[in-house]
Amino acid sequence: MLGFGLYATLYAGVASLVSRQEDVNQTIGPLTIVAALGYFVATYSSSGIIPIDSPLVVVLSYVPFLNPYIMLTRLALGQVAPWEPVLAVVLLALSVGGALWVAGRLYAAGQSCPQARATTSANRPRSQHVAVVMPIRPQHLVLGS
Repeated sequence: MLGFGLYATLYAGVASLVSRQEDVNQTIGPLTIVAALGYFVATYSSSGIIPIDSPLVVVLSYVPFLNPYIMLTRLALGQVAPWEPVLAVVLLALSVGGALWVAGRLYAAGQSCPQARATTSANRPRSQHVAVVMPIRPQHLVLGS
């Protein structure tokens, strides 16, 4: 539940920055990549491709964005000490609080200043689409030092 709360809060905060529904996928792309990374590490470590007791997997199981996936895999395979899931849950709960604060700031910034919202070339007026052609002049082609 905490993992869902973390991702839902961050997705909502980032999505509040866009002004058009078509632009949402571009802004939430990095969050989706992080979630997929956690899923792949958990899947590969549970199947034995990555050793479950490797330092990489152990360290990543404490990263709040990844521990909903990796810590559950380590827990299911019996590779954790009793205190490790407790520490992971505490870190995740603290990061949910931080994510709520960040999402609130993003939402407030997007609502108070609509010009500051994320823009793409698709939602710019036609007058702003300008092709810039720079001529190559001989003085720009200085070779050597």
